[in-house]
Amino acid sequence: MNCPKCNAENTNDAKFCQVCGNPLTNNVNQQTMNLENTYVPNMNDKKKKKGCLKSVLIAVGIIFAIIIIIGIASGNSNNKKSSTNNNSVIFCTQVDKDLKPIGESESFSVGSVTVELKSSEKFDTDKVKVTLYKISGGSEAIVDSSENEVNPDWSVVAFPINIKEAGEYRVDFTKNGKDKVGSGKVTIK
Repeated sequence: MNCPKCNAENTNDAKFCQVCGNPLTNNVNQQTMNLENTYVPNMNDKKKKKGCLKSVLIAVGIIFAIIIIIGIASGNSNNKKSSTNNNSVIFCTQVDKDLKPIGESESFSVGSVTVELKSSEKFDTDKVKVTLYKISGGSEAIVDSSENEVNPDWSVVAFPINIKEAGEYRVDFTKNGKDKVGSGKVTIK
C-alpha cells in the first residue's frame, strides 16, 4: 500500500507509513467512506427529472383546460338566463279564446293594444307586473304600471293596454318584483 503523503511503499497490514509516519488505516477507511457518501450524478436521474417535469406540465395543462371548459359552459348557461328564457312579447289587436294573437303588428293607432307574453316555461308566480314606458329621445318615462294575477302553471298571458298618445313605447313584464320575464317595443301613431 502506498502512503498518500509521501508515496512510499508500505505493507498492506501497516497502520502507519514507515517513511513519514502518516496514518494509513484511517486514510484508507476515510477514502472508502468518502466514496460511499459522495453523490455521483447518474444519467438516469436526469432522465427521471425531465420525465417528472414533463408529467407535471401535462397535468397542469389538463387542469387549465378543464377550468376553461367549465368557464365557457357556465358562461353559456348564464347567457341563456339573461335572454329572458327565450320569452316573446307580441303586440296585437286582440287574442282569441286560446290566447292566440289576432292582428299582430309593431305599429298601432292610438287606443287599446293587447300585449301578450309567451314564456318558454311556467311563470311559477301568481302575479306578473306589466310596466309601460314612453320612449322620448334617449330617455324613458313610466306611463302605466299594473300588477296582474296569473296562474303559476301558465306560460302565456295577454293584457289590454290603453295608450292615449302617439309615440314609441316599451312594455316590460316582471315577476317577484324584479325578475324581467319579457320586454317588447311598439309604435303608436
